[in-house]
Amino acid sequence: MFPEGTRSPTGELQRFKKGAFVLALKAGVPVVPVAVVGSREVMPKGGWRVRPGRIRIRFGEAIPTDEYTMESRDELLQRTWAAVAALKEGSPVEGMEERAPPPAPSGHPGRAGHAVEDGSTELPERDEAERTRERRG
Repeated sequence: MFPEGTRSPTGELQRFKKGAFVLALKAGVPVVPVAVVGSREVMPKGGWRVRPGRIRIRFGEAIPTDEYTMESRDELLQRTWAAVAALKEGSPVEGMEERAPPPAPSGHPGRAGHAVEDGSTELPERDEAERTRERRG
């Protein structure tokens, strides 16, 4: 779940809504902070055109919910917000991992990117002929 509820037009981390934290508390499951970095440059809010670029998904360490109650859910929300903010900025967070998505399966119409040194995936630029072939199906 994305607890902000929507993407920010500026890319800044917004206030979190409480619903995801209420669900996590009721289900008794941990909250895993996740930061998506670079998606605004690849596809800005309100845009329909996907541009070449690099998107990084950063995972933080799971935050146990057993020490929180419905009355203290705002503390869980703030702790998670701080963890996501640190991940977004690339600050070291205990247990932080950076993973690249798996390559597209063979026969898949999408293009597989190549892994770069920091663990993210970079998609190559497409030439006009390739874009034309994709439009024609």
